[in-house]
Amino acid sequence: MIVYSCRSNSQQAFTLLEVLISIFILVTVLSTVFASYTGTFRIIDETESQAGAYRMARVAVQRIKEDLESVYAYVPDVSKDETGFGQPEEPAGGESLSFVGERNALRFPTTAHVSFDSEARPGQIAVVSYEIQEDTSAITAGRFFLNRKDVPLNDIIRGELTGNQPETPPAYPVCKDLARYENADGVKFTYFNAEDEDNDTWDSAEEEGAFPEKVQVELYFANPSNAETPFTFSFTVALQAKTEQKSDEF
Repeated sequence: MIVYSCRSNSQQAFTLLEVLISIFILVTVLSTVFASYTGTFRIIDETESQAGAYRMARVAVQRIKEDLESVYAYVPDVSKDETGFGQPEEPAGGESLSFVGERNALRFPTTAHVSFDSEARPGQIAVVSYEIQEDTSAITAGRFFLNRKDVPLNDIIRGELTGNQPETPPAYPVCKDLARYENADGVKFTYFNAEDEDNDTWDSAEEEGAFPEKVQVELYFANPSNAETPFTFSFTVALQAKTEQKSDEF
């Protein structure tokens, strides 16, 4: 028996045009999915970068504010002047009790000494300094650390009396991944006098011993998604200097 097979035109194989159209549709769909996929991960990376910057900024702001709010200003006791003319005596510690500030560096005495010694006296006066250091290990050039150094004033005075300089404690980074912005290397300090005039530098020795009324701090954290626009954190601290007569306590 002979069987005849009948196949309509609709059951024939795909034409070349149909295959090309199918490939085009597939590529379009995959491109859309891939773009959404990479976009999602880019947003995740940007969010993590912002979160990291906010975490470091929060720690740095808290540390700097506590140091500046506890700033210590020396006031000599003129009643102990042996000449009788009321000339203020030179304090122990000398220049260490000065407030010296530059555009990206700062040094001042404060009672916010950070000590890991359980027997240390609370409220001990220390000389705290903040300095910028370039991160040479960073993949991208122009990255900086903001380092903090804390030296007890007693150690400085003891070194002056004995002639042996105290062992300088290592500086530790308050924050990292800072970026250069507007001619500032990661951080910018601005100092305001009693007339609310801003200054890029400050030296209490040249200001008749006066400390600034307030200090504005700007931190610039690197922005991976836009190097020209770093994450900027700005805050101002009003100085309420602890003034006490400390001529021979140490």
